[in-house]
Amino acid sequence: MRLSSGVEGIARIEIQKRLDLIQMNVQKELICMNRKLNIAITRIGNPYGHPNILAEFIAGQLKNRVSLRKAMKKPIELTKQADTKGIQIQIVGCYNDTRVGTVEVMLYGCFVDT
Repeated sequence: MRLSSGVEGIARIEIQKRLDLIQMNVQKELICMNRKLNIAITRIGNPYGHPNILAEFIAGQLKNRVSLRKAMKKPIELTKQADTKGIQIQIVGCYNDTRVGTVEVMLYGCFVDT
């Protein structure tokens, strides 16, 4: 297995360790069924172009108690780097045990308005 130097190599090792741990735990559960388990990871070429990944990123930021504006600005910067045409982020509801009185919306670029 060939690893590149730097952060990417460290991240790949961490992912491989977690993958091995998950595979061991699942195989222990499947041992009575006599089945083998193969886990394949596919690398997403442009992760911040996918809305589901951005939504999980924003949710993680809000769980870590990052300020609302900062949690909305960071994904916009990431999508600019990903050459996305546009993005609309809308947050409504309770945040840090307080109700957000208005709908918080941030826009970048062009997008389909439906």
